[in-house]
Amino acid sequence: MARSWLRPTSTVAVAAALSLLVLAAGAAQASPDRTGHHAAAAAGSCDAPNVRQLVRAFVLAFNRGDRLRLDALWSRDSFQWYSVTRSPTQHYVAYGRGMMLRYFVARNRRSEAFPLTTFRFNGVGGGYGHFQYSLLRRASDIAGGARERYHGKGAAACSELGPRLAVWSMGRDDDTR
Repeated sequence: MARSWLRPTSTVAVAAALSLLVLAAGAAQASPDRTGHHAAAAAGSCDAPNVRQLVRAFVLAFNRGDRLRLDALWSRDSFQWYSVTRSPTQHYVAYGRGMMLRYFVARNRRSEAFPLTTFRFNGVGGGYGHFQYSLLRRASDIAGGARERYHGKGAAACSELGPRLAVWSMGRDDDTR
């Protein structure tokens, strides 16, 4: 006769084991994933209003040349890149925060500003809040200071402290003026 590992007297042990599994699953959601994000924080911090506020804060800080605020708005742990493409031969990309922040200073010296014209939140996935936008870019060394339309996409890293920018990519529209 085959022995069953589950005996009536072991139901307490089974219940305890199931409770441990439930607790472990909850702990996995509350603990950081491989990118350092908390799964529970992702749902709350990367909703549409928070990501929209983050993007607006970035644009405002960039346009003002507020170095400290710019530094605070970008993720330290999950930074991926910042890129701007004006043409096939005029492309800038920074894969490091320090390089990006130096670029912001240089662009501020050229009076670069880009007011946001549209924003669309595309949802949360993989610990990031995804979005797209359009803006009007102007600088003293671009198109004689005339405004140019750009569009782009980005991602905000979700964290318990709120979303922080991790990706920003923008390119000039073909019919720009």
